[in-house]
Amino acid sequence: MAALTFPRALVVVTSGIVFLIAGLLGALLDGWEGALAAGLPASFAAALGSVIVRRRATAAYDDAREEAMERGYAEGIAQYVHVAIANYEAAVFPLSGPDGVIPEERTARRTSAYKIASFDGVPTQVRKAAATALAALDDADLACATDAMKALASAVHQHVTHDRRLRPGR
Repeated sequence: MAALTFPRALVVVTSGIVFLIAGLLGALLDGWEGALAAGLPASFAAALGSVIVRRRATAAYDDAREEAMERGYAEGIAQYVHVAIANYEAAVFPLSGPDGVIPEERTARRTSAYKIASFDGVPTQVRKAAATALAALDDADLACATDAMKALASAVHQHVTHDRRLRPGR
C-alpha cells in the first residue's frame, strides 16, 4: 500500500466527506438508492476538484512546512551552541576545583564549542554572543565569562521567542 501523502489525503478526505454528506442527504430523501445516487457522483466531483486544486493546496502546505523547518533548525542550532559553550565553561571553571578537569578534556570541549559556534545556520545575534562568551572563557575571567554567558542565554532566548507574525491568509 502506498504511503498516505498530503495530496492523497486531500483527495481521500475531501471525497469521503462529500460522499458522507451527499449520501446522508440522499438516504433521507430516497433511501439507500438515493444515498448511492447522490453520494457517488458528488464524491467523484469532489475528488476531481481536489486533484485540480491540489497543486495550489500543496504549495501552501509546502511553504508553511519549509518555513517551520528553517525556523526549527535555527532554534535548535542556537540552543546547541549554548549547550556546547556551557560545557566549555564547565571545563574552564570546574566546580570540583582547579584540578577537576584535565587539560586534554578542556581542549576537547573548547574545540567542540568553537566548531559548533561556527556552524552556518547559527543566527547572527547568537553568533556574536557566542564569540564574546568564547573570548571571555579563553581569558578565564569568571566575572566576564558569567556576564557573557548570561548575554548568550538572553540572545538564544530572544531568538527562540521572537515575535512571529503569520502571513495574510494563514
